Amino acid sequence: MRLWTRNSLKPVTYGTFRKALWNDSARKTTKGTELVQEIESVIFSHLDPTDRLNASDFTELRAMKTEHTRRQRDEVRTRMDQLIREDAQLRTNRQTIPEKRVRLTALEKEREALQKQTPAAQNEAEAKIQEELQKRREQLAGLQAQVANDKQTILKTETLRARIGSFSREMDRFNSELHAALLEIGIPASEIGNYKAEFRNNPSNALENRVAIIRAQITEREGNPDNPNEGTIAKATSEIRILETRATADQARRQRLQTIQRRLSAIATESQRINQEIAHIEGPEKERLAALRRDRMETYLEYFSSLKEEQQILERLYEPVKARLDAGSEQEQSLEFSIRWEVDLGKWLERCLVLFDQRKAFPFGSIGGLEGEARAKLLPGWATGEIRQIRTGMDTFLEALNAANPAPSLRSAVTLGDLISWAFDVEHIQLRYALQYNGVELEKLSPGVKGIVLLILYLGMDRDDTRPLIIDQPEENLDNESIYNLLSGYFRRAKKERQVILITHNPNLVVNTDSEQIIVAQASRRSGGLPTIKYVSGSLENTSPLAPGIRQHVCRILEGGEAAFQKRERRYALSQGTR
Repeated sequence: MRLWTRNSLKPVTYGTFRKALWNDSARKTTKGTELVQEIESVIFSHLDPTDRLNASDFTELRAMKTEHTRRQRDEVRTRMDQLIREDAQLRTNRQTIPEKRVRLTALEKEREALQKQTPAAQNEAEAKIQEELQKRREQLAGLQAQVANDKQTILKTETLRARIGSFSREMDRFNSELHAALLEIGIPASEIGNYKAEFRNNPSNALENRVAIIRAQITEREGNPDNPNEGTIAKATSEIRILETRATADQARRQRLQTIQRRLSAIATESQRINQEIAHIEGPEKERLAALRRDRMETYLEYFSSLKEEQQILERLYEPVKARLDAGSEQEQSLEFSIRWEVDLGKWLERCLVLFDQRKAFPFGSIGGLEGEARAKLLPGWATGEIRQIRTGMDTFLEALNAANPAPSLRSAVTLGDLISWAFDVEHIQLRYALQYNGVELEKLSPGVKGIVLLILYLGMDRDDTRPLIIDQPEENLDNESIYNLLSGYFRRAKKERQVILITHNPNLVVNTDSEQIIVAQASRRSGGLPTIKYVSGSLENTSPLAPGIRQHVCRILEGGEAAFQKRERRYALSQGTR
């Protein structure tokens, strides 16, 4: 059969429908099949021409309508990756606190031992020199640590300047795209220069000034080796060299004293650094970690808000078809379009298996236990797109996952960031539109009922189309009751507006559709050659006492002949004379 869609000059065959239905049954899914494409073509053909936005098909129109939401979700995923990486780094830092405290204890023990090993001064003057020497070494270590911090600040500043430069270039690209888009929609070129995204207060100059100040500060702290000022590295280094020569006359004692004092200075510097790191982790980093978790959740929910917006856009696209069906017959009213949230939980769990070492204890006991937690806490929100439910479900799931202590079960190469990334993955959640018939989703219908649905869509919706319609065996996979009750009426109505050509072996579609013209094809085989096909045509009322008329041909081919028909009639006991 050929079904011609009004938006295209290309024919769509009912054979294509049968192939789509077969593929649908084999794949157990409508994703990406020809069946979905055919339904989309019906939706597209019934949109107002002005609402098609000059798109060539439904796929292109949907892409145009949802472009901004897809961009939003791409940005959300990028931001989520950044937050997860930062979150994982901060968590890793927190895990190092016990190790740092152990290191502090070890350094303190080493300091106490070194102090006991320090050679005793032989007189008061030597004791004062040793004391002054130790002060100078600690002063030098402190100055060197300050310069190291200054250089680290310069590095951070340069990294920030690079980020600003990259963002500025991205902004230039955005401005270029913006200007092209403004021209496309008709904004005069003379006005476009007024529309430009830029920093209101670009911090580049402030960063340059800050770097200059820090560099000057480093120079000041390092000092001039030829004429060092007090409180500089050069001055402390010079004083240490002088004091070392005066510390003791015994060369061995002097060497040992230098070694111990240098190590004590290094211990003091390292202890100070570790204490600062712990204070930073327990202070600013702790606050940042709490803020990151909130940002991560809000970013996660943004993804679903974007999907919600896309759902509303798609519902508006399907509204003309829904309105037409609601105003149609009882069968057409039984058809319903809906947007559903499709969750491939198996895909999400499959990715989880890569993270965990199956030889170790598994969170929640087993993969089945994890699946149960996900179904109870996450799936209700994922399957509906309800933001509050998603937030509550994810919060409770993460609490349960954290309580299950998954870290020891991870594979050796898997990081905490990988685990968080998996938990907040969204690739397994998509929007799918569903077509339901009598409350049953299309993919769950039998192939025959699917055929009815598609014919209802085409015959019921295309009432204004007057082009010829050619249909090849629409009765496949259908029982005679459905053919008589559903299809016959549509064909009788369709033939009033357009020519309908049916190829069929079903008497209900030949007799009960009130066919105007019937063509019977008869093939005679010849040995060694192609068969000869002869055609007989006429109306059902065409009978002949001399030769078989159309009625006799129909009865013979479709009913098995008059004797077979009468025998079935007696078996059914429907006529008055046979009761």
